[in-house]
Amino acid sequence: MVERVFYIFAILLLLISFMEVKNKTNDTTKEDLPLVEAYDFDIKQINNDGISQQISGSIFQKYEKKELMSDANIQTDEDMTIEAKKIKKIKNMIYLDRDIKIKTNNLVLYTDQLVLNNKTKILTNSNKYHGLYNDIKISGNNLFVDMNKKEIKSTNVVFEQ
Repeated sequence: MVERVFYIFAILLLLISFMEVKNKTNDTTKEDLPLVEAYDFDIKQINNDGISQQISGSIFQKYEKKELMSDANIQTDEDMTIEAKKIKKIKNMIYLDRDIKIKTNNLVLYTDQLVLNNKTKILTNSNKYHGLYNDIKISGNNLFVDMNKKEIKSTNVVFEQ
């Protein structure tokens, strides 16, 4: 009886030794790992006139080709505040996602996606938005905001008192 168990055990060991063992490789590339990671951050962009943009939030990750931010708030030099749950910055383009709030002196807009060209200072979106303009409800599609000209354009705009 003991010999049978020994032979079965020896055969199992022999079979296991010939089985191909798959090594679990780590597919993480250098681009997948953040170069810098910060929590409760505050970033200021400075030009010749002073601070042109201030970004603060809960999590900041700088990768080789992009920057990711969570629960972020962008304060521009045009007295405009933009809040978003997720922000992705690639070169001069800033992609904002989820629960976005744009606030100026007399205007507050809400939307789910927004793109900011940081070089031209133009905000665009192809989704629905809603908000308040001087205590008047406003809604529409395809938002276009030129922060240099202080101009707002949109399609299917509805004003409600």
